[in-house]
Amino acid sequence: KGNKPFYVLDGEPVDWPSVTQILGLLDKPGLVYWAKNEALRSVEAYLNTLKDQKISLSSMIIQSIIAESKAMPKILAVKGADIGSRVHDAIKIIIAGQTPELTPDIESAVTSFKMWFDSNKIKVLESEKSVISQKHEYVGQLDLLAKINGKNIILDFKTTNPKKIGNDRAGVYGDHAFQVAGYAIAYEEMHTLMVHGGLVLWLNKQSPEFLPRPVTDFGAAKTGFLALREAYRHFKAIEFKQESGNSLVF
Repeated sequence: KGNKPFYVLDGEPVDWPSVTQILGLLDKPGLVYWAKNEALRSVEAYLNTLKDQKISLSSMIIQSIIAESKAMPKILAVKGADIGSRVHDAIKIIIAGQTPELTPDIESAVTSFKMWFDSNKIKVLESEKSVISQKHEYVGQLDLLAKINGKNIILDFKTTNPKKIGNDRAGVYGDHAFQVAGYAIAYEEMHTLMVHGGLVLWLNKQSPEFLPRPVTDFGAAKTGFLALREAYRHFKAIEFKQESGNSLVF
């Protein structure tokens, strides 16, 4: 998390895509919905401030509101990524048996993890482990590999905002299943240990709450990820000829 890990194979650096880069091919309508809402919320806040201060709108003010509101989703995304990174760092310290220092913005999410960790019988096998697939040429970093109820499970921690649409409020999406599956494929290639399943653990940033979401069909998730890996390979290989004039040359 945070800065991209540096991957080395046989003493040489590799420039293969990461699991999250591969998943970037997928459409994320929830992210688009969130960005639009945050931009509109920013516009509303500015307009209410102007109304309270009885300031008339001018063309310059309107352009300023539009520019700052368009930038707001990116600002919030960077802030959210920073919080997620620091939550992961704190979790790693807890898994090592130590007590992390918590700032108010990560306290709820970290407390949520500790609640889940203490309430389950878990044997940690790997934490923040870098993985490489030579066969499929990609890299990644799994959050946690643990033995739970006798099965080897790869976990990924999410601190996304709760969903506001649908019955499940956990900020967990379909591409997260592909994510843990990608880590599992690479890990199994590197080791003799079989991974039996994947689990996405949603940690609430606003109040102590955890919602575990197991991947129901791990085999399908693996197949789906490998299909995405191939699609990514072909996508990156596509080039267009630059032709001049109206003639078409093939």
